[in-house]
Amino acid sequence: MAYTKEFLTARSEAELALIAKSEFGLDLDPDTMTKTALIEAIDEASNKIAAKAKAKAKAKSSDKEVEAEDTEPVVEIKPATGTKRTRTKKYRLIIHSQEGVDNTPYVPVGVNGYVWQIPRDTEVKVPKEVIDVLEQAVFPVSIPSSDGSKVENKVVRRFPFSVLGEAT
Repeated sequence: MAYTKEFLTARSEAELALIAKSEFGLDLDPDTMTKTALIEAIDEASNKIAAKAKAKAKAKSSDKEVEAEDTEPVVEIKPATGTKRTRTKKYRLIIHSQEGVDNTPYVPVGVNGYVWQIPRDTEVKVPKEVIDVLEQAVFPVSIPSSDGSKVENKVVRRFPFSVLGEAT
């Protein structure tokens, strides 16, 4: 997940250590580290992951098939791994760009041993199972009120997307 400076600054040291552990696998001690040091560690880990994902996606960018459509290209996403699948109904989908570490050029989605590398901001055709996995990919977000007296907890999609309907 991408975290803004404002979001991280509003968190306690314990919350920052929890984010570092759950999102990046970092074991940081909130009792011995300053808030600034915790934020810097999270930023550094986030930047490393983003750089790796970008390099990996760039290396694989020539692997997609593009079909001509009236308005814009539609990519037929085929599983990158696994054996032959049975035919299922396909749907048109766009995974939108987002800020931060999760803004990789591709979103990997795995279903029963099959993995799809879905490019962002491109209309693609995918099976319903891929959409089901994306709908279940959520995480909790705590949003403090403007005066700081309350915290609202929400569950949001990890990868924002739109289903454009059934593929023809």
